[in-house]
Amino acid sequence: MARTFSIKWPQIWALIFLDIAILISWIAYHKYQPVVLDIFGFSSITREFLIIQAIILLITPPAAGIFADKIWLKRKEKLPIIKAGINLVTMVFMSVAFTVFFQPDGWWRFLVPILIVFWLILMNVFHSPAFSTFEMFVPEKKYPQVMALFIVLIQLAQAVEPVIIQLLEFFGGPLTFAVGEYWYLEQVSIFKSNFLI
Repeated sequence: MARTFSIKWPQIWALIFLDIAILISWIAYHKYQPVVLDIFGFSSITREFLIIQAIILLITPPAAGIFADKIWLKRKEKLPIIKAGINLVTMVFMSVAFTVFFQPDGWWRFLVPILIVFWLILMNVFHSPAFSTFEMFVPEKKYPQVMALFIVLIQLAQAVEPVIIQLLEFFGGPLTFAVGEYWYLEQVSIFKSNFLI
C-alpha cells in the first residue's frame, strides 16, 4: 500500500480505538490474571507467568512485525497476519471468558494457563503489524500532528486507569470478561470494516 496524500481518518480512528481497546484489555489482564490463576488453583505459578509474559513481550512484537513485512512484500496483500491474529485472539478471548464464567472442574481447568499464554502471544502477533500501518494513512507532513493526537488519547486512557480498575472491581471477574468481550469485538469489527480485512 502506497503512502497517502490525505489523512484517512476512518482508518486512523479505527487504529486509535483498537489501541485503546487493547490498553483496557491489558489493564483487565493485570487486574484479574492473579485472581483467575488463584481461582483455578494455579497461584503457585504466578512468578512463572510473569517471566513468560516478559519473554512474550520481548520476542513476539518484533518477530510478528518482521513476518508481516515479509508477507506484505511477497503477496502485496492486506497483511494476512493481522487478520489471522485478530480472529485467533477473539476466539481465545471468548474461550477464556467462557471458562472464567462457568469455572469448570477437572482437566478443563488446566486449559486456563494455556489459554492465557495464547492470548498474550496473539495480542502481540497482530498489534505490532496493525500499528505499523499507521503511517500508510497519513501524509508525511501531517504525521507529527496525527501521531500527537494518538499519543494524547492513549495517555488520557492510561490516566483514567484507576477509574477503569474501580469499574472492574464493581463488575467482578465474570461480568468484566463478558463486557470486555463485547467491547473488544466491537472495536475489532470497526477495525475490520475500515481495513476491509
